[in-house]
Amino acid sequence: MIIECIDKKDIEKLTTVINTTKQLQSKEIIKGNPRLIFNNIDKQLNKTNLIEVICNNNRELINSCGGIDSFKSQVKEKFRLGGREKDRSVSVVFEVTSTVRKEILKRRINLEWESVYAKDYISLMQCFKCYRFGHKSDKCKENIPICGQCGQSGHDFKNCKSNDIKCIVCARANIKGCKINHVARDTKCPSMLKIKDKIMKSIDYGQC
Repeated sequence: MIIECIDKKDIEKLTTVINTTKQLQSKEIIKGNPRLIFNNIDKQLNKTNLIEVICNNNRELINSCGGIDSFKSQVKEKFRLGGREKDRSVSVVFEVTSTVRKEILKRRINLEWESVYAKDYISLMQCFKCYRFGHKSDKCKENIPICGQCGQSGHDFKNCKSNDIKCIVCARANIKGCKINHVARDTKCPSMLKIKDKIMKSIDYGQC
């Protein structure tokens, strides 16, 4: 059984009650930190320490997070992705605490000569060979490709000649009442949304 608590005090109270009851044992589930993405920022910005750029240009944000040292201890650049204009822009993903996330999402973030809004970043890796989640095509163990459009094996999405549309992800899940008349890469795919929701529940977003 999983019980969700509002704050640390409730966790401590519940843990005490459970641990003093025979045949019951508690285990706290540690959630991961949220991630934020800054989309399409100028590639010419400080490549080695973008966090320093944020600190130098966002006094109100830094103060709301307890000062520069406190802010830096709660923010970590994880990786960079290609931007809209590959030669000129880049998207940067940061891991932050729930406190910093809340403050960043309140405002535009100044980055020297430009300002941007951050968005929550949820990494949902999908293989375009078997259309399962958790790995990429180059790491896929399946020998025969599956089509992301018609759901049949033996050819890929690009070479599909069928007029049928069948999501192999939802067909495998066999969820009662789940519609399968969409492609496997559809961002509104019920199975994909279910997995995304599960990921979000494993992240510490703090109190709403």
